Amino acid sequence: MARKGNSKRRRNSKSRTKQGKRSLPKTQPQDTNAEHFRTLLQWLLPSDCIFRDLKLHGNSSWLPRTLVCLVLCWTWAENKNVTDSFTYALGWCRCVFDGSVPGTYQGMMNALVRWTDSLIPILWRVLQQKMKQIGGDFWETAGWVPIAFDGSRDAAPRTSAVYILILRKSLQVGIFRPSFWVMDTDA
Repeated sequence: MARKGNSKRRRNSKSRTKQGKRSLPKTQPQDTNAEHFRTLLQWLLPSDCIFRDLKLHGNSSWLPRTLVCLVLCWTWAENKNVTDSFTYALGWCRCVFDGSVPGTYQGMMNALVRWTDSLIPILWRVLQQKMKQIGGDFWETAGWVPIAFDGSRDAAPRTSAVYILILRKSLQVGIFRPSFWVMDTDA
């Protein structure tokens, strides 16, 4: 008897599928990682105009924005060798940018040696603006920018001499207002 009920149920479901296939609910196509990365870069570095004061060499085929993207991807890559990380990063950047990026590891390193001193102050300014934008009302507390560390790295300066060196360098650039205390353990 149980068999008869099962076969009848199967026949009924077959006839329903012949009449019209069941349609699955339509889902929106999901964004790819490249699209998410493109959106992140558009937010972080919205245009090349922040680099307008940089005078690139005449035969340079890459833009500062693409170099920054390449270096970010390169540092985030989890490959064992730096050259493998570069190849991985190059794939991402070519996927995101139509423009040219430094095509070799040595080309990227040469560009970093040449342009790091010019790019750092620009990127500091951009990152501080973005942190202020994200922080909103909590950006400053009583005139201080609260900074927290999770303790995973123990590389913060510990002496007054190092603190003074950092302070002098940052004041020369004119961008960074130090808002941290250093415990002098040398006393």
